[in-house]
Parts: sequence; structure tokens; C-alpha cells
Amino acid sequence: MMKLSPVFKDYLWGGHRLHDELGKDCGAGITAESWELSTHPDGLCRIASGAPAGETLAAWLADHPAALGTRAGGRTDMPILIKLIDAAQNLSVQVHPDDDYARRVEGDAGKTELWYVLDATEGAEVICGVAEELSREELAAKAADGSIVSALRRVPVHRGDALLVRAGTLHGIGAGVLICEIQQASNVTYRVYDYGRVGADGKPRDLHIEKAREVASLVPSEISLGGMARLGFLRGGAGRLLAATEYFTVYEFMVKENLSFAADAASFHALVVTDGMCTLTHGAQRISLARGESAFIPAGLGAYDVAGNGTLLLTHV
Repeated sequence: MMKLSPVFKDYLWGGHRLHDELGKDCGAGITAESWELSTHPDGLCRIASGAPAGETLAAWLADHPAALGTRAGGRTDMPILIKLIDAAQNLSVQVHPDDDYARRVEGDAGKTELWYVLDATEGAEVICGVAEELSREELAAKAADGSIVSALRRVPVHRGDALLVRAGTLHGIGAGVLICEIQQASNVTYRVYDYGRVGADGKPRDLHIEKAREVASLVPSEISLGGMARLGFLRGGAGRLLAATEYFTVYEFMVKENLSFAADAASFHALVVTDGMCTLTHGAQRISLARGESAFIPAGLGAYDVAGNGTLLLTHV
């Protein structure tokens, strides 16, 4: 078991909640994202506990690829990426390509992602998909004249909501939303509309409307905020299945006393505490996680316990 040390991103739409509310060691300036679990070259998190402390998770996995599990298909890099996102301003309206397009055009994976709402101010919302069917010509025209936001579906969100955002879905996180995002390990984003903002250089940030036209799904789809299913009775807590995709499976567990898990040879477990505090135990090893902290459990570790009074997300592939 390994506690992880994140990488921080200071995008212009970020705020101060990662520092002020989650205690992240990111300084007092704007922090937009905390990459909690990542071997992506754009943000390499480090191991914060045990003998390999200080080493990047990417370097450790290169030497211990079996820790990813048999479902990882022999790869030595993490197939998912987990972030905490603080949206003090609206994020751009954007879209991510699917695997086929991303590999052909960008040499990277596509991006399907799950949003889990850690907190949301009153009236906060996200954008997810189109409100009504659009043509690709209409998408380009509305992006150009700034009317695209009115053509998209706005979804009010609250603490504990979970929303699966498939590749190809036009989306944007709204101001006042604090999110844990679990995604494919990709950093390919096509920006469609950016509210007229300029970057640090004083120039408008790049838009990628032509690529967005090629990958966006322009037909409304069903949206669910409650996850997929509640789990049966769990001694020492409760849980629900939030998402089960070809890329990742995510559970939410409410720990009241003690829950037991087992990481078999098929997949690692990635844990993020979203509320309260939890202590992980495997034999003589103990790791304490506060709200917003994360841990990596290698595939094949076997049984481990989680005790405390808190809520955590457990992800495997």
C-alpha cells in the first residue's frame, strides 16, 4: 500500500479550496487541479510512504508492472488518472475524443471520465451534452458566436452526485463545483468555447472547433446523478456502484467502523477519501488518509482493512 503525493496545476479558472479546505500543500495561489494518481508525463505523482517514498509512481510501476494487474494488459503505465478539481470559474466548454480518434490523430488515449461532486455552492451546475440535436455546422456557428452554452444541457449538482461523461460529450464544470474526476489516462482536450477569457499572455486561449466537430456527440443522451446501484448489506459501512465501464469501475463506500477489501491479481485499487478520515491496514502496515488524500493498492496485495468514519472512492480496472 502506498500513500501518494499529488501534482498541482494552476489553470486560470482555479481557486483556493484545494489548499483551504483539503489542506493541499500547494501554496496560497490559485490551484485548479491536484493530480492524485497519475503516471501521465504531464503530471507525475510521487509515492509518499514506505521504502519507495519520493519515487514517482511511474518509475516504481516500470519496475513492478504486475502491480497494475492482469487487466492492464501488460502495460507499465497507469491506465487511469484521478484528479481533484476546484472550479472557481466556469471551465471551458470542451470535448474529448474516443480511443480510435485520439490514437489516430493525437497518438494518445481517448477520455471517458466520471465526476464525483465533493462539494457545490448553492445553484452550482455542470454542462453535460446537448439540450437538443445539433448539426456539425450549427455547433461550429454557435461556438463562433458564443451562443453554444444556450444549446447545451445544464445540470444542477450537489455534494455526492456522480456523473459519467463519455468521450464525445460536450461538457464543462461550472463555477463553485469541487470535483473528484476519475478518467482515462489522457490529456487530450478540444476547447469549444471559453467565455471570452484570455490566458497569462493576454491572448485568447486556443479553440479546437474543427476537431470538436469531428468527435462531438450532438444527440441528447440520458443523464443520471445517482450512480448505478446501491450495494447490499455491508458490515461496518455501506456502498454504491457509481460506474462500471470498459476503462474503470468506481465504488463509493461509507465507512462507519471497518470494511474489508481484497486486491487480487486482476487489478490494483485506487482509493480517495472524500470525507472524514480512514486508516488502511495490511498486516503491520498502516496508512492514514484524510479528506482529499489518496492511496495506491498494488494488484495481488490480498486482503486489507479500512477503518474510520468517512467516505472513500475505490477504483479498479
